[in-house]
Amino acid sequence: MNRLDKLIVTLCALGALLCFARIARGQSLYVDSIPVPNQECQRKAKRVLFFGKSNYVVSVAALTAAHVADTHSSWGREELNPLLRSADGRFGVKGLAVKSSLVAGHLTVQTLILRKWPQARRAAAVLNFALAGIVGVIAVRNYRR
Repeated sequence: MNRLDKLIVTLCALGALLCFARIARGQSLYVDSIPVPNQECQRKAKRVLFFGKSNYVVSVAALTAAHVADTHSSWGREELNPLLRSADGRFGVKGLAVKSSLVAGHLTVQTLILRKWPQARRAAAVLNFALAGIVGVIAVRNYRR
């Protein structure tokens, strides 16, 4: 593992945590860059962007990046999770298939729920950022072993 890989994983985890912190405080990721004429328009812009697709899309990207980093950090090493462990006890193709299926299933169910209840987008984004932070921390721990 070279320093560039460690830096990329650390930055992904840090970015996911910072995005999660902004959303948890009720701030949108893009509100500051939009010019608005008055207070009422600004309030409406914040509401639209906060519950809009932008935060959710960023949360999906953060979750995916965290899982990619975790997969990279685990590849070929001894795996503690019996679901992801291959016959020789290491993380390999079987673990990748199971992990990818779980992430794809999670995002598919989320997409189906958000089609029916678009107002749940904020909760889905917060969940994705929380999961990205947890998986990112696991990836960093794997790189340090």
